[in-house]
Amino acid sequence: MSNWTTITLADTIYSSDSGEWGNDPNGYNEVWVLRSTNFTNSGKVDYSKVIKRSVPPSKNKLFLNKGDIILEKSGGSPAQPVGRVVYVDNLAISPAICSNFLQKLSVKGIYDQKFIFYVFFNLYRSGASRKYQQQTTGIINFKLNEYLRESTVIPCSITQQRKIAKILTTVENQIEKTEELIAKYESVKHGMMQDLFTRGVDENGKLRPKREDAPELYKKTELGWIPREWEVEKFGNCGRWQGGITPSKAQKSFWENGTYLWLSPKDITSSILKESEDHLTDNALQNNSIQLYPPESIIIVFRSSILRRTFPVAKCIRPFTINQDLKTLILFDNFNQNFVFNFLKHSEQLILRKAVKSGTTVESIDGKTFFNILIPKPNLNEQIQIANILVAFDKYHNEEHLTLAKLKNLKTALMQDLLTGKVEVTPDPEDQ
Repeated sequence: MSNWTTITLADTIYSSDSGEWGNDPNGYNEVWVLRSTNFTNSGKVDYSKVIKRSVPPSKNKLFLNKGDIILEKSGGSPAQPVGRVVYVDNLAISPAICSNFLQKLSVKGIYDQKFIFYVFFNLYRSGASRKYQQQTTGIINFKLNEYLRESTVIPCSITQQRKIAKILTTVENQIEKTEELIAKYESVKHGMMQDLFTRGVDENGKLRPKREDAPELYKKTELGWIPREWEVEKFGNCGRWQGGITPSKAQKSFWENGTYLWLSPKDITSSILKESEDHLTDNALQNNSIQLYPPESIIIVFRSSILRRTFPVAKCIRPFTINQDLKTLILFDNFNQNFVFNFLKHSEQLILRKAVKSGTTVESIDGKTFFNILIPKPNLNEQIQIANILVAFDKYHNEEHLTLAKLKNLKTALMQDLLTGKVEVTPDPEDQ
């Protein structure tokens, strides 16, 4: 690393300016103002929620330029420490400034701007900047001057800095494209589920014509218009809904070296579950009459604060037990598991709106309301056809999620290796 040098963060900055909040828009010297709500975890600016404010002409020096770094110096939370940074790449709005809770940092021309941003971004990502937080009131502040005295190592050559920034930006762009593809998948699936659960498929596996085009194929029910061959059933009649318990935590023999999954709301972090934070022993199952449920059984959260915003539905690939805040569904033979699983996910907003009890200490599902919510019931063969379409779609969706996870891990590893000089890079001719 003989071609690397140690400097402070302040050495890379020629101008550090506090943002300005200004006044309500009055038609005079109005500018766009970026706030911490415009920060993304990837370090890019989200321009979808910008607002306009009026600021005096004397503040025009605060106008943002391409290559500036914006640092959050006030705000934050226990889960999201203050000190986040974003990079002003393509300024989508102009003129624009940042608010008074933010700091505009302009990089000296002898350094590559994007590379210096990655240095700041990596310090935050690694947690190295957390020690500069302080909280004297309700707001968490950032000790910016002390932070800027933080030492770091960088390549002496700006061409090497540029090459490192190019590599990281390439991975970032791949991450962004994958995220866009996942969002597109999710949007398409939402529309697909709406069609499949209201029109179904014919004997050839194709969507039935719309009701407007073939009204004779449909009938009106409490659930709405559905194919004439279908029936309507209640969630409560799809199978046996069963709960669980929490064995005594004081009995170590129930928990220590346990091998049986014991699921609680904190474990329901994805649609497909493979593991749990806690495990039970044979002793726990035998002494508490705990049932071990079969793999692929549907699991829902029935009591948790998470019900304020989402209704988790999952399946577990291994035998499992659950606590009292979850319910699992053992389906009757006339229902297909993946059909019901996807319909539950499709009904999330309806369930949150109708069945979640509000005004309680911890949100919970009102059982009577939930079990009376209606579900369409095609014949079993059509349920399987519908489910297979959605399962195949989910396969591609899950593959993109795996790709995204790999790309994010790659970016983290590259930042650790490239920004510390652990791995050397050779600049391309165009980096000169």
